[in-house]
Amino acid sequence: MTDQSNKIGAASAASAMMATSTKKDEKSAGALNDQFMTLFLAQMQAQDPTEPMKNSEMLAQLAQISTVEQLETANANSQLEILASMSQSNMQAATLQGSNITFKTDSVYFDKNSTGLNGSLEDPGSLSGVQEVTISTASGETIKTIEVTKGEDGKYNWKWDGTDSNGNKAKEGEYIIAAKSVETKEPARVLAGGEVIEIGFEPMTHAVVEGGCRFKIGDMIKINKSESK
Repeated sequence: MTDQSNKIGAASAASAMMATSTKKDEKSAGALNDQFMTLFLAQMQAQDPTEPMKNSEMLAQLAQISTVEQLETANANSQLEILASMSQSNMQAATLQGSNITFKTDSVYFDKNSTGLNGSLEDPGSLSGVQEVTISTASGETIKTIEVTKGEDGKYNWKWDGTDSNGNKAKEGEYIIAAKSVETKEPARVLAGGEVIEIGFEPMTHAVVEGGCRFKIGDMIKINKSESK
């Protein structure tokens, strides 16, 4: 079931940011305009009566003020569009909580509270024999190898218990999970996932699945609607 507080929190935070940004931009544009006008009037008052400012010069300075105001307004509008887009993305991400999601395993974050991860190999019909799934650190060090065979359901399902080859719990950090055929060495695409138990927005928008592993929302492959709660 989707946690409505996540959606409300994301929307409230984005609204507050947009309001704060708007006030700052309005204040900045107003202050800049006041400064220009103050300097312009001071120049008018201090000019030599025998050599008054030419109309062309006056119009040029007024045009500069107008240009700066337009740039300030465009900048403010651009920032509001970015914030609105972020707000919409966060709202959409929040609706994923409670759904069963499949992710690619290019980047999986395992933290101190994680207990493991479940997954499968893509396109099992093209695979044969024993497949080898490897769990590696972001630097390329393999900490565990898991042999996977085709099950009665015709799928290559694998499970990582969150430990290394020595049975010790894996250190917190980013991991890459890959697979290849033991016989032919042909690579196979690895998928992972499960029910989304948490959505977070820092340091980037991510989903935590059952077992505690964290995926970037951008790594999502599909939503398994038939298994959603």
